[in-house]
Amino acid sequence: MLCRYCSKEVYVMPSRYTTFQFCGRSCMYKHKSTREFCSIKCKVCGENFIIPKLREKTAKYCNQNCYKISLKNSGSILVRCKHCEKEFKTSPSRKRIFCSKKCVTKESYKTFNPNFTTVRKAMVVRGLLNECSRCGYNAYPSILGVHHKDRNRLNNNLLNLEVLCPNCHSVEHSRHVCHGFYK
Repeated sequence: MLCRYCSKEVYVMPSRYTTFQFCGRSCMYKHKSTREFCSIKCKVCGENFIIPKLREKTAKYCNQNCYKISLKNSGSILVRCKHCEKEFKTSPSRKRIFCSKKCVTKESYKTFNPNFTTVRKAMVVRGLLNECSRCGYNAYPSILGVHHKDRNRLNNNLLNLEVLCPNCHSVEHSRHVCHGFYK
């Protein structure tokens, strides 16, 4: 193949046929110094800047700062936050409905959906955690626990839940077959 600068014939491995241009770095640097340049006006700040003639049709910005400024407003849409009602800009493809992580967290408190880690809290809020359903213990309601009758922690139906004191709860679980104390 021929060098693009000095036209010297050079042997090239078959894997480099598509990418070969110069016989060495010296020819590459000499070629770069002989390129033609042109002046273009920046689309953001309006200043003239110089670029190689090859990039005349593609170059639009004089530096990275102007490029970043141009990206800020491109493709953005105004969206109203679902929690705080503040307007913010986002990309249409992201489908955001909250302006920040704080708003996501605060909104999740509003839409309370109890699962196996928060069943006790849900029952306290509703006033259902007052006394043991078996022995009637109510001296310290803060120590009362919630027992799942079918032993499935994901089944949080109120008919499946039972309020038990620590003693009744341990007696209930000691009857379980896996502990070996089945009566």
